[in-house]
Amino acid sequence: MKHKLLKLKGVNEKTFVNGSPVEMTLKEIGELPFITTDNKFSNEGYVFGEVDNNYRNDKNMINRTLFPIDIDDVPNDIFDELVDGLKAESINAVVHTSYRHKLKGNRYRVIAETSRTMTPEEYTNAVPNFIEDVPVLKKYKEYIDPCINTKSQYFLAPSHPPETEKFARKEYVNSGTPYIPDTRKRTLDNISSSGLEPINEMLKDVTSNLVEGNRNQRLTSICGGLVTKYLDKDTVAKELHHINRRDGKPPLNASEVDTIIDSIWKKHFKDNPQDKPIDSTQKKLSRFKIITNKDYENMPDMEWLIDGIIGEKSLNMIVGKSQDTKSFLALHMGLQLAHKRDFFGLDSDIENEIPVMYNALEGQSGLKNRIDGWCKYNMLKHPNNFNTLTGNPILNSDRSVDEYIEYLQCKDFKDGLLIIDTYNQATPSMNENDAGATGQVMANCQRIIDATGSALILIHHKSDKATDSTYRGSSAIGGALDTMISVERTGGDWVKWSIEKGKEVDKGTSYKYQVQQIDLGVTAKGKPKNTLIIKEGNITKPKGQRQKLGDKQQFVFDLITDRLSGYPNGDEYNAVKDNVKHMMGEQVPSNKKGNLFDSMVMALKNKKLLKVEHRYPDDKQIIQIIES
Repeated sequence: MKHKLLKLKGVNEKTFVNGSPVEMTLKEIGELPFITTDNKFSNEGYVFGEVDNNYRNDKNMINRTLFPIDIDDVPNDIFDELVDGLKAESINAVVHTSYRHKLKGNRYRVIAETSRTMTPEEYTNAVPNFIEDVPVLKKYKEYIDPCINTKSQYFLAPSHPPETEKFARKEYVNSGTPYIPDTRKRTLDNISSSGLEPINEMLKDVTSNLVEGNRNQRLTSICGGLVTKYLDKDTVAKELHHINRRDGKPPLNASEVDTIIDSIWKKHFKDNPQDKPIDSTQKKLSRFKIITNKDYENMPDMEWLIDGIIGEKSLNMIVGKSQDTKSFLALHMGLQLAHKRDFFGLDSDIENEIPVMYNALEGQSGLKNRIDGWCKYNMLKHPNNFNTLTGNPILNSDRSVDEYIEYLQCKDFKDGLLIIDTYNQATPSMNENDAGATGQVMANCQRIIDATGSALILIHHKSDKATDSTYRGSSAIGGALDTMISVERTGGDWVKWSIEKGKEVDKGTSYKYQVQQIDLGVTAKGKPKNTLIIKEGNITKPKGQRQKLGDKQQFVFDLITDRLSGYPNGDEYNAVKDNVKHMMGEQVPSNKKGNLFDSMVMALKNKKLLKVEHRYPDDKQIIQIIES
């Protein structure tokens, strides 16, 4: 994640005013070397944010980013404590000693990563809130330099005098996700953070014994009482964090408190209660709402990205063993939809190309070749609406999912398809068999779907010892999914994908495809470059069953059947097409009839309901029904 900074040069404290804009990741900031010097102003300085006209003063500040915090003259050495405290809160940061460390006490700088920029006005609230929320910073709040309140404050790069080189330390903490700033004004002293009435008498007895061994259980009980009392998540969070900091012996990590809040909140309210109707009889917000017959009548029909398999706003999974080409299948699906092409001949309700975002958490380096190979084989350009995303959305972290949603929304990504490859990479350090943790992941996936209005596909592994239909992890996964697709190599270069769970398609329905190597020329160093692509095959119906047709497929098939009645050997393709277009009537726009006929015929061919072939000696293209 790149951050926009202003890089400054000067000769003394007052001359660091003119600079040049640069973009740096937090890791690159952490890699700035220590300079050994008798004059710290011989080093470069940075303003963390964008500055109008590249001239530093308070009026010219456009925005601020990152949280640089100086902690000066601490009585004891707290470097390791700072690092451990930031890791415990899953905060990305750089920690390094300051110029006069060990000369005038212990001095440190913490540069914490933020998920977005802030206005200078927001920043003056966000930094104190951040300090208050991170226990290790709050512990040493009295030693924090008040310069953080200066809107255009700059910070010198790491340096030290020659005689203190052995004390200089620096560490890049990459333990979580960028911190989401809280820019609201709030009271931050040793009083209840919300400023509302004290907690009621029921909670006083519970808070009196928040000791190690029962803190989690007691805070969960307190949280339930706060939710019932306030019906406002921000207020609940402020109160519970305050109670934990004040009465916990010792306090829980802030991230553990957040987990408690989210768990209790989801138990009471699926969404933000401010969006829920007020129950006039109870005079409070309710998570319930009656859906009447009239509501059902006004509900739009389900729309399918891939008929009967991938619905709009649905949660899906593709599972397979290593080397079973499950990622190739997901990539093929995404590119087909981005180009508004049928996937294995299956119909789609989408009228226009949809945006597709492929989160390549595994195999990022080879993705370019795969896309280039697909485009070459299909003789198509890389679509502008198909994008890949680096960075790892951590699905078992509510904070990370908040950031992921915020990023997608700022890119105006909506009503499309998201592919996360793989589930394992998106749930680091999680016990896959833990039903509770898995439930949190599935709930966060649904939050992503609701926020973007998009379908989501997770790519996941089967166990090497598993049966074809078994995925790794808790059964809570299967219960949350709308569709599950299993991928399996069947021998040679042939693979099949099968429906293991679906709402509108029979379990066991499968399709075959071949993987074929495509030559992409040579690399810049003259080495051969190639990749694999998918060559679609045909449907295999479950034994004794007939594959269901989508509405459009059935509509066109019925018209073709009617037209070819009495033609057991078929009739000329273009003649049938012209007749069927006329039979479609006004319900299909004239300019779409031809394309609808051609695309549906291709789908019906793949389902082995129609045959289209050239017949000699007249070399006429004939269409024929092969199954009634």
